[in-house]
Amino acid sequence: MNTENTPKLPHPQANIKPGDAHHPQDHKSPATSPGEPTSITGKITKFLFNAHSDVDGLLLDGQHQVHVHPHAAAELMKSAKVGQTVIIQGTKSKSADLIFAVSIHCENGVVVKAGEDHMKK
Repeated sequence: MNTENTPKLPHPQANIKPGDAHHPQDHKSPATSPGEPTSITGKITKFLFNAHSDVDGLLLDGQHQVHVHPHAAAELMKSAKVGQTVIIQGTKSKSADLIFAVSIHCENGVVVKAGEDHMKK
């Protein structure tokens, strides 16, 4: 790779002064910022995996992406299967077709607590 003509860019934290707070949540993109509460019913088309091969969501009816927190993955995989109908309660992203699940009601009657609210006590 030739770096001779590559412009030198400042380090991303070059303008941060000691004592300045830097919180990742301050920089959420609109696509990942939750919006209004929602409920959706649909069939699981497939489970979605993160870069570590952990389940972190599912696809409903081939079009609606649903995010779940990793703590819920094992229970979700035991309680719901591809092709089954589930009811998702959560919040819809403000700008993307993405739902952040808080609970997933499975056909077998199990309710999987899938969102951040489950972690807060």
